[in-house]
Amino acid sequence: MKSKPPNTAAVTLKVTEGPSAGRVLQYTNHQTCILGRSKEAQLRLSPNRQFSRFHCRLEISPPEVAVVDLGSTNGTKVNGQRIETAMLATGDEVTVGDTKFTVTIQHSPEPSSSSHDATVIGVAMKRHTDHDSFDEPVPQIPGYTVERQIGFGSMGVVYVARRNATNEKVAIKIVRPLVCTHKKAIEKFRREAAIVLRLQHKRIVKSLDFRLTEDLLPYLVMEYIDEVDFRELLAAATLPDRCRMAAGIMVRVLEGLQYAHKLEIVHRDVKPTNLLVYKAGRKLQVKLADFGLAKNFIDAGFSDCSTSNEICGTLAYMPPEQIIDCRHAKPTCDIYAAGVCLYNMISGRLPFEADMVAQQISMILNTEAISITQHVPDIPKGIANIIVRAIEREVADRYATAGEMREALLPFTKRTRRST
Repeated sequence: MKSKPPNTAAVTLKVTEGPSAGRVLQYTNHQTCILGRSKEAQLRLSPNRQFSRFHCRLEISPPEVAVVDLGSTNGTKVNGQRIETAMLATGDEVTVGDTKFTVTIQHSPEPSSSSHDATVIGVAMKRHTDHDSFDEPVPQIPGYTVERQIGFGSMGVVYVARRNATNEKVAIKIVRPLVCTHKKAIEKFRREAAIVLRLQHKRIVKSLDFRLTEDLLPYLVMEYIDEVDFRELLAAATLPDRCRMAAGIMVRVLEGLQYAHKLEIVHRDVKPTNLLVYKAGRKLQVKLADFGLAKNFIDAGFSDCSTSNEICGTLAYMPPEQIIDCRHAKPTCDIYAAGVCLYNMISGRLPFEADMVAQQISMILNTEAISITQHVPDIPKGIANIIVRAIEREVADRYATAGEMREALLPFTKRTRRST
């Protein structure tokens, strides 16, 4: 009698050479693993110094698995060839220092829900430029008139629409048909929607409704924010005004984060493109968008954010501990990201800048951040100190709460504040 095929996909790693030879590791769920000598690495396969402290990163989302070298001294090799990043297949041999392991991938007989079950809630959507387009038919959504597409990603599309009953302008995120090939994708979307709908705060983009179309495509209705380009405003301002405006934006963002953290929700992807700045009268206001992105990325594996172009933008705002094990991101990860946002808004630069993903990861894990004073020598010392504390490598050295960082920034939002 033939045995039944396994119900789940799996990735198996078997160590064939090195101090851990014979060790077998099997993964059936999404997991990110850092290999290295450091105590912070999830897989410490060898104490040998050929093995760097943070040698490489495995991104496992059965049946897919990728390896990214983290700027290791001796490199990461796949089948004898030194690589920076590579997708792995059954039979591949990976060499890291004095250790070798082979890869075996077991496919599920059912349609895979790993790489295409990522939901669109929170997925960073690309805003349109004059040359951007995405060939997707305009959806028919009961009760709404869809006007135009304003953003897209591989997981879904964002539209501007009007509620027929009130003529209210809203934004609608809808999952692309190809993403919803498995019922688990819809269930994940439901769970994420439940989280987003809990967040009712003036500093967070409000989610209004969650439903399915007649074709069973999940969609989320949100308030529409008529954004202004705050980067242009900051670039045109004098340094004192730029610092004041940036502090004002981040004070409001931190207020939203403080609320979310009290609900035990961590954003995990705070960055300038998720800060929606708009005018209310003569004042600039801001709302934090895209809660849930990192959770989707963790659960679903290879989503939008695992592509090279997208991950660079996200990585720049990630603290070391989130890169090492993003499943257990804490509120201090958002505080770090808020500090990087403030750094970027004032200087136009980043604490860690690199052209390649692996190089950027290596810098965040192994080197000290470039001081903002190198880019902006005349920055007020008080704001520089706030940034330094927010992006400290050690979690214990950062602000303990978003509220604490907000209180530190408040004095710098006042126009009469002298630079000190």
